[in-house]
Amino acid sequence: MNFYSTQAAAEHLAGQFGETVDYWITRLANMRNPKRKVSYRLNFAATEGRLGMYAEEDLRAFTEFEKTRRIGDIKLSPRAAEALHAFGIGQPGGSTTGRKLKYAATIQPSNDSTSNPFVQLLIKDPLLVFRLDQGEFNVLVADLCELKAHLDRYITEAQQ
Repeated sequence: MNFYSTQAAAEHLAGQFGETVDYWITRLANMRNPKRKVSYRLNFAATEGRLGMYAEEDLRAFTEFEKTRRIGDIKLSPRAAEALHAFGIGQPGGSTTGRKLKYAATIQPSNDSTSNPFVQLLIKDPLLVFRLDQGEFNVLVADLCELKAHLDRYITEAQQ
């Protein structure tokens, strides 16, 4: 059975996928850390007192997994696909931290069921329309104001 050191495994993966060797060294270290959430946990072994040795067949299996993941052949659960769509991952304007908010808000004079004015919130990308009565709108504004105060404090403390 052949084993690869972390450096050799990283060099192999860099050759396969194009990222830098340093990227793969970090990613392999993350896979060894049980506290890190990773999409694939590559098995590693300690041989001759050295940690981070990878069996050739395990590295080959990971390479196939990564190739499949990159070309999108893995069937995602509906909830996982929904999460990827919500963040916009793989879509223009999306990222792993979310989308930029593009919206419009208007006051509509009445609602068929209550005859009370309401706020119509239009999220432009992806297209979503929400109807907020005065109470719901007030709660949203209060929540956003509270969040703004926390963000302002966080930024102030970080700058000190």
